[in-house]
Amino acid sequence: MKQHRCGTDIGFPLEACRHLEVRHHESPQKVVLSSADAQIVSDEFIMRFQTWTLVPWNRSDTFVEQLAKEDYMHDICVHGRLAGYPDGSKVTDHMISRVTLLENGEDCQTRLFQCPYCYMDYMVDAKDFGEQGFAVITTKWVNFGPGRESPDIKWRCHGTRYKDRLDVNDAACHGGEIRADFESQAEPSLEDLTSDNERRLFSTRKRRAITRAPDGRIWRWSGGARWFLDPPNSNPSIWERWLW
Repeated sequence: MKQHRCGTDIGFPLEACRHLEVRHHESPQKVVLSSADAQIVSDEFIMRFQTWTLVPWNRSDTFVEQLAKEDYMHDICVHGRLAGYPDGSKVTDHMISRVTLLENGEDCQTRLFQCPYCYMDYMVDAKDFGEQGFAVITTKWVNFGPGRESPDIKWRCHGTRYKDRLDVNDAACHGGEIRADFESQAEPSLEDLTSDNERRLFSTRKRRAITRAPDGRIWRWSGGARWFLDPPNSNPSIWERWLW
């Protein structure tokens, strides 16, 4: 594939873009698992990011309060901070809605959303794990474009909060195509990825250099509250900042 932005042609395997890490937070108490993988679809570079946030039920009120008060910490793109972003359409609004539905014992109907300012589709879901707590799951598909021109509008729109109307109209018309394009040839599929990440969320991790979990997974501790799954990656990747 071509290097994004500008420069000479380079080649590297898509496996180099795969990433999985887990963080254990004490205040507020939660476990966050994040994964990333990539596909080339019609010469465009598309990535899929999935994040699981596991919270004890006795901390649900604190978690919801944090979502409402510090929504910028849970943005899945820079445009959630725009003053003109549609009311009730931020990812944190959808996360709070899913938690409320779980607390009320109601079914969560998974929907696909689009950012009106950039080439990104995303979904928000939630799952009840009983005594182990509940998890909010966000999955996003980001199209970075073919990278043949500089500036590339699909690349540039992800890094700036200031858009003119033409750019907004161009970005707002993708209507779920990004997810569909990625999933048409994804390995693993979204269902398999979600199932694998659920098992990884509850895998055994210890505060030592390497943990060989009973489920066969190998976790590398980077110090503090952070672990990386090995293989395929045991170190931070260039896509790390897109996970948060």
